[in-house]
Amino acid sequence: YLLGLPFLRSQQRVAAETTAISLANSIGGWIGDASLTNPTLSGQVQSVITRTQAELRPRDIDFVLLSDAEGNQLAGWFKDLPTPGVPETVTNTEEVSNEISNAVRSIENASPTTLVVDGETLGLASAAVRQGTTPVGAVVVASSQQNLSARLRDPLTTIVLAGALPLLLGILISLLIGRSRS
Repeated sequence: YLLGLPFLRSQQRVAAETTAISLANSIGGWIGDASLTNPTLSGQVQSVITRTQAELRPRDIDFVLLSDAEGNQLAGWFKDLPTPGVPETVTNTEEVSNEISNAVRSIENASPTTLVVDGETLGLASAAVRQGTTPVGAVVVASSQQNLSARLRDPLTTIVLAGALPLLLGILISLLIGRSRS
């Protein structure tokens, strides 16, 4: 259990980072030379972001936020809210502002950024939306850490995590014994 939790946390962070990068690249390629704040595109961008909710929510992604380079929310969704957008109580936090700023300035966080919302710890990841090489906005993705313990109790996960370590140790011991005899 203790070995599996850090593994699942890192796996979840990678999933959030990958989601942020792929959305940012898709939006950057899709908008072309148009401005992210172009009123004609804003409905279409929100529609694209909202469609990701059905796919990402089951994977413990709690929100996706698209902002311009100044940090103004352009599109997004939050958990199971029926309306598009991310509440200002979340977007106005220092952690989210720093993620946007770091993404736009192409600064990678050395350590994972977390945000506590309604008593739940969320891991944040971000990526810059670019037009060519110029950052024009950011995508911030938050992944929930609430269900990680439940995943460890999943029998298949437990078998894989608990079975892999003894198997690897057994192979290593066999190799060492084999080499000592030759």
